[in-house]
Amino acid sequence: MTLSELNEHRNIVEQWRKAQEQLTELEAKELGAASYDGMPHSTTVGSRTESLAIMLARNREKVDEWKRAKDSSQKRIMSFIDTIDDVLTFNIFVYRFIECLDWKDVAAQVKGGNTVDSVKSICYRYLGLPNTQSGTVCPK
Repeated sequence: MTLSELNEHRNIVEQWRKAQEQLTELEAKELGAASYDGMPHSTTVGSRTESLAIMLARNREKVDEWKRAKDSSQKRIMSFIDTIDDVLTFNIFVYRFIECLDWKDVAAQVKGGNTVDSVKSICYRYLGLPNTQSGTVCPK
């Protein structure tokens, strides 16, 4: 497993989360648009509601596509992470690449006085990367 593949999974998760947020916003608009008292107040209500329904359907499809991509990628990533014997390294990889935490949050989760630099070093060392890359990859 390469760092690039691990980061690609993080990107997929990010896209899935963004698509979910957009869907939630559209659903909130739909609720506002669906407040009817039985009488139309505008001749454009139908077309506005129809447009919103079409956008909702498209966004639901997008969320489903990203979720399938996320689930497939996560299964592959977890297969790799499950081979890590060291508990600290295992936890670092789960927090960083499955839960998609920032490095400072990974360090806080693993505790034990670990710093951002120390958890990055553990990750990169496990992947066989030089420490000089820690400042240029996975920036968050």
